[in-house]
Formats: sequence, C-alpha cells, structure tokens
Amino acid sequence: MPQYYFDLYLKIYTTSANCLFFNSQNSIIKSMKSYNPKENGNIKQKPQDLLLNYVLTIILVLCLILSSIAYATSQVFNSAVVEGLSMFPTINSKYYKGDIAYYKQNAKISRGDIIIINYKEAQKNIDAIKRVIALEGDTICYYNGKILLNGSPLAENYLDEDYKLLSSDQNVLKNGGFYSAEDWKTEGYNRSKKSFENWCRILLNDEENKSSLAHTDFFTNYKTKYSNCIKYSTTLQAYTLTVPKGFVYFLGDNRKVSNDSSIIGPLPTTEIDGKVSFIVQNDATTFNVFGKKIVNLFS
Repeated sequence: MPQYYFDLYLKIYTTSANCLFFNSQNSIIKSMKSYNPKENGNIKQKPQDLLLNYVLTIILVLCLILSSIAYATSQVFNSAVVEGLSMFPTINSKYYKGDIAYYKQNAKISRGDIIIINYKEAQKNIDAIKRVIALEGDTICYYNGKILLNGSPLAENYLDEDYKLLSSDQNVLKNGGFYSAEDWKTEGYNRSKKSFENWCRILLNDEENKSSLAHTDFFTNYKTKYSNCIKYSTTLQAYTLTVPKGFVYFLGDNRKVSNDSSIIGPLPTTEIDGKVSFIVQNDATTFNVFGKKIVNLFS
C-alpha cells in the first residue's frame, strides 16, 4: 500500500480521536481537505492506487460515523439483553434470548409503552420487560375475547402486527412453540383472563388462598387502601379492576406464558426503571458497546 495512504490514515485517525473526545466534529473533514499526497514526497499516484485510496477512506469514515453513533447511543440510553418469550414475537422472535432493549429512565409513561420494571416486592428484585395496558384511574375488564378499557375494547395494534407476523412466517411461529397465530392469540387471552379473574376472586372472597398471591404493595394494603378497586359486574358477569393512583397495569404480548399484572396485580410506578425506545434484534457484537454494563431482563 502506498506510503501516502498510511500518512492519510494516521492523520484521519488522529483527528477523529479529537472529534470523539474533544467534540471537534469538523476537524476530520478539514484534515481530509487539506491533505495533499503529492506534497508528501511527491509520489506519483497510479489510478488503481487512487481508487483504493478513495474506497478505503470511505470505509474508514463510515466506521468512524457508526462508532460515533454507537457512542452517543450508549450515553443517551440504557441497554438490556432480554431473555424469555413473554414479549414474543415483538421481542426475541428469532431466539429465546438475545434481543437488546434500549430504554430511557424517568420518561413519561403512556398506555401501550414497553417498560422495564423491577418486581422488588413481588419477585425478589427480578428485572422484567412488559407493556403498559392501563394507567391510574383506568378501569379494565376481560370480556368477550377483548380487554375493555374504561368500557371500550382496548385497541392493541401491536398485537395485530404480531398476529400478521406469525401468520406469514412459520419459522417465527415455530420459535415460539405455537401451532398457529390463532393459537397464540386465543390461548394468550384465555390464560390472561383466567389468571386475572382468579386473582380478583381470591382478593374479594377467598381468605384461605390469599397467601398464594404475590405480596405486592397492592396486596399488602388491599383492605385499608384499595378494597374498592375490585368489583364484580353483574351486567358483564365479569370482574373489573380500577387502577389506583400511583400504579400501572401491565401485560406481556405473549400472554400464554407471561407473568404480569394478570397474576400479581398492578404495581407501583416507582418500580418502573425506564421506557423502551427501540429494540435491536439478537447480535452479540452489540453486547458490550464501549464497555457499558448491560443487565439481563426476563420477559
């Protein structure tokens, strides 16, 4: 390789370091413009050397840009490797584990958001990733194959997209252990509904089995603070839950296997670690970007 290329490489590398660590974004561009290989020993360049020079320079600049993006991302977002299939196929559609969730802490939470939570009281400090279904003041109910939110069927476009994916890709379907997209949808709803109704029934009427429920803040203070949150609707012939102030109700997208609010009830918003901004599919090369610690999440 010609000597002038190594000189160019060295100059780009040095100025790019300044760009990354001293915020001198324009220095690399100025360096490239000001560099003249003919002044470096008056070496005559061959056409093939010029082509190689341009190609390698472009590759180098692209690598620097990607590295800068990765570095900036690691400073703005926290990241976590997701294990398990309770958010399948939204997350981990290819493998049982490995997708990476990038999330922000202290972000405003809305219905439909994917969140990172910590079962501090319910399950001994286990981090998990779920989806927000209802916020404080919302009333939910399982009725006629749908979740009712404040009396109306909850629009879950994310489940519709998952259903289309499972219907069109047999490999993804097989990865989740399902026979069909309808199996994923129907069994998920039925299991979530049964768990929710069992949880409500025990809190309302079954003193003998209350010890079997997760000892969350809601459970511990149910009689003194939240006894009016659970009711049985004779009109719908179904249980309803009004989410108390400072709580959220969350579910996994794969409700056939998810451990969520249908089993343990609503959890305090203080146990939300962050809001997921985007998901990156399984790629081991992104696990240790700039040495940033990545925790494991169980979906």
